Amino acid sequence: MTTITADVSAIIESHAAETRSNREIAKPVIDALKDCGFFKMMLPKKWGGSEKTPQEFFAAQMAIAEADMSVAWACGIISVHSFQLAMMDERAQSDVYKDDANTLISSSYNPAGALPNLAKVALCSAAVGAGAQAQVTALGRYWVAICQAMAIAPSWFREKIMRSKIPGM
Repeated sequence: MTTITADVSAIIESHAAETRSNREIAKPVIDALKDCGFFKMMLPKKWGGSEKTPQEFFAAQMAIAEADMSVAWACGIISVHSFQLAMMDERAQSDVYKDDANTLISSSYNPAGALPNLAKVALCSAAVGAGAQAQVTALGRYWVAICQAMAIAPSWFREKIMRSKIPGM
């Protein structure tokens, strides 16, 4: 399951003050996101993931943001690492996921460079939840364009994108 249900949203929302106060995501929130499959959305099936499309991932992340934007931001970054690791050597993937598909990887990001105006609008609109579907589509198109341009997307990801029925893609 990779759905951010009302129950999951309620857990996130009920721990928002604690998350802000402690400056770390509360354990019950992490556990709820693990249980619903959020962290495995971009993980290859061979490691226990669900190989969801970027659009599905962004929609789930936006649902989390409606409960707590900080959790959506931090957990979104953590979740993307499974996609990045899927592009690495099989040995690295095995080291991380062979014992536990819910292994979480952390890092810091330094967003550098310039984004096209469409991506800036999508990022800002996604943050406030306005026009959710349009923004998920726009941000998904931007991410796909980057992956295709860099020729780094794993085959399972490319196949899902090619089967996606997204207007304007």
